[in-house]
Amino acid sequence: DYTNLGLIAHSFKPQLEFVGLKKTATLVKELELGAKAGLPMDQLSSLLGQISGDLQELRSEEQWFGGAVEN
Repeated sequence: DYTNLGLIAHSFKPQLEFVGLKKTATLVKELELGAKAGLPMDQLSSLLGQISGDLQELRSEEQWFGGAVEN
């Protein structure tokens, strides 16, 4: 569903920018615009793969907070 994909991408981009993930935010913007333009799903899927890869490379919560996170 192109419409919902574009809306989700649009709402996710500012959150990525807020935490300093500018490269990933740019990919999400491309995803948003691609969904709105009706690009083929294989192209959008490729962007999703890149975004997913970027997010998986993030450090674990413990590394971000020096192990000071309490459960």
